[in-house]
Amino acid sequence: MMTWAGGERWTLQAAAGLSGRGHEVTVVCRPGSVLREAIAKTDEAQDLRVLELDIGGGPNLGQSVGAARFFDSCGTRVVCCNLDREARTLGLASRISRGKPHVFQRRGNDYPLKSTPRHRLVYRFLVDSILVNSQFTRSVILERNGSWMSAERVFVVHNGVDGRLFHPEPGAGERARKALGCDEGSFLVGMVARVVPHKRHETLLRAAARLVSSLPSLRVALIGECTEPDYRASLEKLAAELGIEKRVVFSGVSEGEDMNRIYNGLDLFVLPSSSEGFSNSTLEAMSAGVPVAVSDASSLPELVGSSGEAGFVFRLDDDEALSAVMRRLHDDSDLRNAVSVRGRERVRERFALERMAERLERLFLQVVRSR
Repeated sequence: MMTWAGGERWTLQAAAGLSGRGHEVTVVCRPGSVLREAIAKTDEAQDLRVLELDIGGGPNLGQSVGAARFFDSCGTRVVCCNLDREARTLGLASRISRGKPHVFQRRGNDYPLKSTPRHRLVYRFLVDSILVNSQFTRSVILERNGSWMSAERVFVVHNGVDGRLFHPEPGAGERARKALGCDEGSFLVGMVARVVPHKRHETLLRAAARLVSSLPSLRVALIGECTEPDYRASLEKLAAELGIEKRVVFSGVSEGEDMNRIYNGLDLFVLPSSSEGFSNSTLEAMSAGVPVAVSDASSLPELVGSSGEAGFVFRLDDDEALSAVMRRLHDDSDLRNAVSVRGRERVRERFALERMAERLERLFLQVVRSR
């Protein structure tokens, strides 16, 4: 892809992590892509090989033959694809290759696999295994595609968070609050998410409206790229109808933004989404020491664990339950501190970047040895 998104970030992190554990790793990417540029700028990625291929939507036998020769020259044992078109081209390359590397198709969202005849052929003949980042996504695939996709072919490796980038930094947080127009005494509740309908920003707005008369210090920050202007306009209208428009600030995220600074400026991070393949922002907030409250949809409870321990879980679209969490954390600083500590511990123990690399290594060695 030519833009930076979750797939590109995961690819760079996974490749650098495996390289750091002593493996020879090649990243296949389009010429001039942001991933190619990121590899050149990232210190941990300097040992990575790069194979530039402009893989299109249709099959390209020439590219597959070229990739197969490359696999053989490098002794490639595992191929991990992010997109369907990559699986078609590189999966065929694997079958042509003398070494027949094991092909994974990675899924970064929580949707089932496509079941068209073409996709079934690809998953049957060109893809060996499916790699997902949550148990929820695995269950969706087995429920919806289980008639032709066996459980033994679907593996889970959670995404990782770099604790060097996301950590408590109080001074930076104060600067972020000032940039958002919040004074020192404000209780700032924020979302860090694209402004799109499935993120359910309106749930947070309605929850805030329930508290507006009793919590004069409450402020709400909706931080993220706006890709659907009509949806943002509807949120601005809702805030005005609820009488909280002066307590709500919309803020985009500029390129190179210090996200740790933004997280540290929040008293509570909220994500009321109806669908999340894997919420990196939730774990980043937890790693930064910010209490989190998430909906019970998709993989979100999997990240937080039991509600009230490392974070809070409320029913999807239940603004009353969310307002109760906000009130409770506002009133109890000891609870905020305890949840902050437990959240950081959970990320460090289960979702650290090193854990992801370790689990990928174990999985890839497992499939190679089994062959």
